[in-house]
Amino acid sequence: MAWYAIFVKTGNEEKVKLRLEYRFRGEPEVFIPRRILRERRDGIWREKNKVLFASYVLIRGEITSNVLMQLWDVPDLLKLLKLDCKPVSIPEEEIDVFRHLMDGADTIGLSKACMVGDRVEFIQGPLADSSIRGQIVSIDKRKGRAVVQVVFLGEVRLLTLGFELLAKETVDAESITTEDVMHKFGIGE
Repeated sequence: MAWYAIFVKTGNEEKVKLRLEYRFRGEPEVFIPRRILRERRDGIWREKNKVLFASYVLIRGEITSNVLMQLWDVPDLLKLLKLDCKPVSIPEEEIDVFRHLMDGADTIGLSKACMVGDRVEFIQGPLADSSIRGQIVSIDKRKGRAVVQVVFLGEVRLLTLGFELLAKETVDAESITTEDVMHKFGIGE
């Protein structure tokens, strides 16, 4: 099944998704890619579920002429991304990156990390995936955020993803394995 991107008014992604789900009854499927970020307010860490790409809603399925006609009647929907009057499908390799990052639904969850020497080591979650590690551009330990470079709709984009630093203590980088760190913090038991 092909994936397509719909451009909507910023802040109205959820409204458009609900309207499309009501109209199409699951065919094509409608997704809003999201991410969980940690934010600190009044000294308390809270998890926030935020839209990954503002103004975009993704659909997966066949875009027939009937589907196209129904799209134009949806309020707050601005356009279906097209080239030469044909809907442009998102390349499968771009979608595969998001499948790796997401939790099976449409949300990129938090990763767990610890300090190994003077660097952050991701031990669980989307950022622990070896295929993503080479795409991490920067890490902010204080905010618990990592900036990852990906290609979406043919353009390089920087995504901010969240992580939880498990302990302030550092682990000896020379003698520790990922399994040792996971055992130390009680992950995967």
